[in-house]
Amino acid sequence: MLLPQARRTLLALATTCLLAGPALALDLITPAEAARDRAAEAAQPASPVFRAKAFTPGAPLIEVRQPGRLEGIKAPFPIQLGFKGSDGAELDLKSFRVLYGFLKLDITARLLEKARLTADGLVLDDAAIPSGSHRLRIQLKDSKGREGELDVVLKVL
Repeated sequence: MLLPQARRTLLALATTCLLAGPALALDLITPAEAARDRAAEAAQPASPVFRAKAFTPGAPLIEVRQPGRLEGIKAPFPIQLGFKGSDGAELDLKSFRVLYGFLKLDITARLLEKARLTADGLVLDDAAIPSGSHRLRIQLKDSKGREGELDVVLKVL
C-alpha cells in the first residue's frame, strides 16, 4: 500500500504525463542555426551553396517522398526519403549523412535520434524547422563505394 505522500507524488506525475500530450517534434534545425547559416551565406554571396557533383553511374538513388511539395510547408511536418541501390550493391547505412546549409552543418546524429533508417529509406514523423528557405544535402554510399547525393531546398512557412 502506498503512503499518502507517495500516492500524491504518483498522482502528480501521472497527471503531468497526461497533460504533456504526444512527444514533441524533433528540432531538426534550430532558429539559431538557421540565422547563423543565413548570415554566413549573405557574407559570401558569390560562392555557391553546394556544387553539383557529377552523377556516378550505379550510385544509390535518394528521393524525397514526403513532404509532397518542397514549398509552403508548415512545421512540424513528416520527412520520408526513399533509397534504391543498383547492380546488387548493398546500401551502406553507416555512410548516411545530412548536411545543412551553406555551413554544411552535419545534422545526421540529431536526425537519427528520432528517425527510422532502413535500407528502404528514412522516416521522421515530425520535423520542426524554422520558417525560411533551408538547404539540405543528403548523402549515401553503397558497398561498392559509390556515393549518391541529393540536394533539397525546403521552403517553410
